[in-house]
Amino acid sequence: MLKSNFFLFLSLKGEAFNLYFLVSLAVLGDDKKKWRPRKYSYSRWGCQLKLKFPMVKLLNYEENWEFLTENNNPFAVVIMAYLKSKETRKNPLIRLESKLTLVRLLYERGYSREMVIQLFRLIDWMMILPEELKRQFQTEVYNYEGKKRCLILPVLNRLV
Repeated sequence: MLKSNFFLFLSLKGEAFNLYFLVSLAVLGDDKKKWRPRKYSYSRWGCQLKLKFPMVKLLNYEENWEFLTENNNPFAVVIMAYLKSKETRKNPLIRLESKLTLVRLLYERGYSREMVIQLFRLIDWMMILPEELKRQFQTEVYNYEGKKRCLILPVLNRLV
């Protein structure tokens, strides 16, 4: 299903925007280590259609945590959030600490205010905390922001 949807999306986007040199990348965030689709094809009545695409498996980065922590690319933080959310699924206290660490990292990397807000929203969506820990998280972030003198969380609370 993913491969055919991938093909359909690529075809429709190309048509809609007159893009004849459209490139696609499949970023897979599943738990199946051996599932690695790289192509989609079908044939019917003598016609054949084929799409080959590069693929990145987020699970591959589990062994490369140090690379992610040293990489200033914002997508490295997204991958870290994905991996930590998977790892802490059943341990809310460790999830809280991991989430706080990632949010602090957003400030330390010197991203723009808008980038911090967008990445913060994504991390918050990926790493959902139980109600009793949400307040603790907000308090910790407020305290951290106060020390850094860059209040972004109040802006986020107004946007939600």
